Amino acid sequence: ERAKRYVTEAIRHALPLGHGRGPTNHFFHLDPDAALLEAKGAGGVG
Repeated sequence: ERAKRYVTEAIRHALPLGHGRGPTNHFFHLDPDAALLEAKGAGGVG
């Protein structure tokens, strides 16, 4: 479950490059803006 959550969040915070989803952002947990959005329950995969 922990690994699934990590990959889900890395995809959700993907970098906006190219068409569609960009490369996954494995450093999302270091981004204070990402933590703020997570705390507010914003976003989602898809």
